[in-house]
Amino acid sequence: MNSSKNDHMYLYCYQRALYEQWMGRPQEAMEFILQVNRLADKLGMDRYFIRCTALLESLREEATEEQIGRYRVMLEETK
Repeated sequence: MNSSKNDHMYLYCYQRALYEQWMGRPQEAMEFILQVNRLADKLGMDRYFIRCTALLESLREEATEEQIGRYRVMLEETK
């Protein structure tokens, strides 16, 4: 994957997460944020990872147990 495609994928998922949150669908927003956070971590895009984690934390209370579990696993993998 080239850098331009990575940036576009990140921006799409991040903006979609914001849209889903705005529309009152926090679980859907959480799915997009989990997806983009994995991409940011995998590609070493630290500034994106931090930004996504902040949004993810704002959605945490609305997330399902399964989503929180995936989030915890992702954090463990990044250590």
